[in-house]
Amino acid sequence: MKLHKQKVDSYKCLKAEIMKKAGKIPLVLEFDYAQNLPLPKLPVNEQFYKKLLWLYIFKVHVHGTNKFYMYHN
Repeated sequence: MKLHKQKVDSYKCLKAEIMKKAGKIPLVLEFDYAQNLPLPKLPVNEQFYKKLLWLYIFKVHVHGTNKFYMYHN
């Protein structure tokens, strides 16, 4: 967990540095392939491995406008 937090902090510093160097507000897009969710949620057993339905979530965050778009499949 400590390593994860260090990586997140360094990512945030890098993002802030890029935004600062650009002068005016640059177009910065952040893509997040979010958690893939099995549907319906079942306990891990024989039925779990027989089902084929999953929910995929993809998020695009447009920095500077604080807008984000979510797509699901």
